[in-house]
Amino acid sequence: MADSSTDSKIVILVRHGQSEGNVSGIISSAIDGYSLTEKGIAQATEAAEEIAALPKIDGLYSSPVRRARQTAEIVGKRIGMNPVFDERLQERWFGLMEGKKEPHDNSEWKFNPKNQVLPWDDLRKKMVSFVREVPGKVVVAVSHGDNMSSICDWTDNKGERFHAIRCPRNCHFVIVDVYGAELIAYDVNEIPKSLIERLK
Repeated sequence: MADSSTDSKIVILVRHGQSEGNVSGIISSAIDGYSLTEKGIAQATEAAEEIAALPKIDGLYSSPVRRARQTAEIVGKRIGMNPVFDERLQERWFGLMEGKKEPHDNSEWKFNPKNQVLPWDDLRKKMVSFVREVPGKVVVAVSHGDNMSSICDWTDNKGERFHAIRCPRNCHFVIVDVYGAELIAYDVNEIPKSLIERLK
């Protein structure tokens, strides 16, 4: 298990800020889908301040979906980096649920194969590919709730049903040490001070 910045690779995943789709309860993976709300912009601004406290950042990446792209651009402006868009960070494809109102029982619709949602194993595979292959020792990546949950599953193998209903909140962080497949932080709105110290 990694214990210093010299033998670790830290990927800091941040979920996009609140979007118009979040507020209206619309399921959307469309690239040019819903924009950030005013609250989402404020959340992204706060997340950017947290990220700016890191002593070094080797790269800023983002899903190309509008709400993530806007979040990454706010972060990038604060830290002086242009986001690189990577399709592996893109929102999970929601199949026949695309564009529909989110069902009241949010915990079940993703698990019904009739809905043709992108299989969890495929989602996890593309996210693990990203964290393993992205260059740098400290990387920030703006993505989506299920994508981030799949990385948590990679660290503990508790499965889709456990993780997909524990979606990180808007502009909260999931932080992983890739070399040790170690989850450092889950669904937090602050980057741990211990990590900042470790990376100095």
